[in-house]
Amino acid sequence: FFRLFPVVERLLASDVSPQVIHLFRIHPFVVTRPPAQLSAGTLSLGLALPDRRRIAFEVPMKAVAELSAPPQLADTIDSAPVRWRARLRQIVRSAGRFDTEVRVYGSLAWQHLTQLDYLHAASDVDLLLRTDQWDNACRLAGELGCMDGSPRLDGELSLPDGGGVAWREINGGATRVLVKGGTSVALTTRDEIRALVESVR
Repeated sequence: FFRLFPVVERLLASDVSPQVIHLFRIHPFVVTRPPAQLSAGTLSLGLALPDRRRIAFEVPMKAVAELSAPPQLADTIDSAPVRWRARLRQIVRSAGRFDTEVRVYGSLAWQHLTQLDYLHAASDVDLLLRTDQWDNACRLAGELGCMDGSPRLDGELSLPDGGGVAWREINGGATRVLVKGGTSVALTTRDEIRALVESVR
């Protein structure tokens, strides 16, 4: 998540609507997949709005005031609907048993960071798992995949090279699974993913 320097308002004024200028004062942004012709020295940023609109624009890298990781799941529980909180606490406990960090992105993260109403009855909770132990990632993914009911769980296992793989796929039967990188996607074997996960030990 990125926050921008106040001076950026002047840089955005000619290219972005007044609504985005207003939201920029309270809202962090995320990096989006860059367009093919991204200008040198710039970042492609995105903003998700509570009404599900998506806005993308470019800013100079020097405009970035702060870069932060997605929030920890444990820190966002009080921002979630009351009926979800027992399930989210269960996930935090399971992650602790498997020595795996769990952060959130998507609607729950946006709601926690902005205090705006992003969540609705059908919202998913997008979990970002991070660990250097492949077996623990698989065990936690197995438990998460068995958790039925509300909220529906989704998300990725974060890889050390900045890529990610859907945690629902790492226990499946496919020989190769789709790994998303910053600028590309590729089919990768489980052995290759395991080696990458454990390369930071």
